[in-house]
Amino acid sequence: MFLEGVGDPNAPRLTFDFYLRPGGGVLVPHQHLRLTETLHVRSGALLAGPPGQERLVGPGESITFTPGQGHVLKNAGEGELHAFTEFTPAGTAESFLRNYYGLCRDGFADSNGELPLPALAMLIPAHDNWRADIPLIVQRALFFLLRPVAWLRGFKATYSQYAAPPRSDLRLKAIVCDGCSAGVGDEQVDHPVVA
Repeated sequence: MFLEGVGDPNAPRLTFDFYLRPGGGVLVPHQHLRLTETLHVRSGALLAGPPGQERLVGPGESITFTPGQGHVLKNAGEGELHAFTEFTPAGTAESFLRNYYGLCRDGFADSNGELPLPALAMLIPAHDNWRADIPLIVQRALFFLLRPVAWLRGFKATYSQYAAPPRSDLRLKAIVCDGCSAGVGDEQVDHPVVA
C-alpha cells in the first residue's frame, strides 16, 4: 500500500508496504541513479544486497541502497515477506513501479517476470531505473536504438491506466512480486497499513 508521496515525484520520499511471496523477488540486479531505497523488514526474511554480496535481513532490521548501488531482493523465508519501503526522494519510483508491474499484470512479461526489450527501452530511461549487470553506456545506446521499434509496437514510458489515483485516495494494492504475477493496482487488499 502506497502511504506517503503518492502521485508526487517532487515529494521528499515515497513510502509503501512491500510484500513478497515465498521465493518471489526482484531478482534482476538493478540500480536507481538518483534515489536511495531503504527496506525495513516487518515480517519474514529478506535476502538483499549487491549481487554476490546479499545478506539476510529479518524483522526489525533494515537495509539501504544508495544511488547507483546495484542490488537484488528475494524472499528467503517460507512465509510472506512484509517490508516498509521508502525511496528518497520520491522521484520516479512510483511511476516506474506502477507501469512495470501494470505491464506484467496485463500479460506483457515472460515467465520470469521480464518485460520485452522494447518495453524496457521506453520504461528504463524515462524512470532512471537501470540494470546493474549491464554497463550503463551499453543500455543507453541499446535503448536509444530500440525506441523507434518500441514506439511502433505501442510501448510508452508511462500509461494512463497505471497512473496514481487522486492523491486523497491511498487505498492502493500492495506490490506483491512473484515472477510475472507481480502487481500494483487500485484494489484494497487484506494487509493492514503499517506505518
